[in-house]
Amino acid sequence: MIRILPFEVDFVLALAIDGPISSDDASSVIDAVEDRLERHNKLGVYVELHSLGGVPVRSMLSDLKRALKHWRQFNRLALVTDNRWLAKGGPLINRLFSNAKFGIYRFDDKADAIAWISEQSSTNE
Repeated sequence: MIRILPFEVDFVLALAIDGPISSDDASSVIDAVEDRLERHNKLGVYVELHSLGGVPVRSMLSDLKRALKHWRQFNRLALVTDNRWLAKGGPLINRLFSNAKFGIYRFDDKADAIAWISEQSSTNE
């Protein structure tokens, strides 16, 4: 499940992931991205990753097509997780979003992640 979290700055999309991700979850995230991109050139993404479950591949293909057109509009990604295995996926995410700065934080350092993702200038780097 993905929940969109409230966040102090509008150019950051904040998400909490815990368990399986449905096509409806992905669609709501893409809707939120597109909504924010109407107001900002670039976005930051803040993710609190508790656990990651299955992703239905067939239903996600249309969502993936829709999401790919925004790939280059992310300039910072902050991942907060205490799961070492999930944190090791950071380099893969960094390669996928090579145009973005990427940071991995533990939940104990969540305030640092929020400060880092929020420090983007109003011009969105």
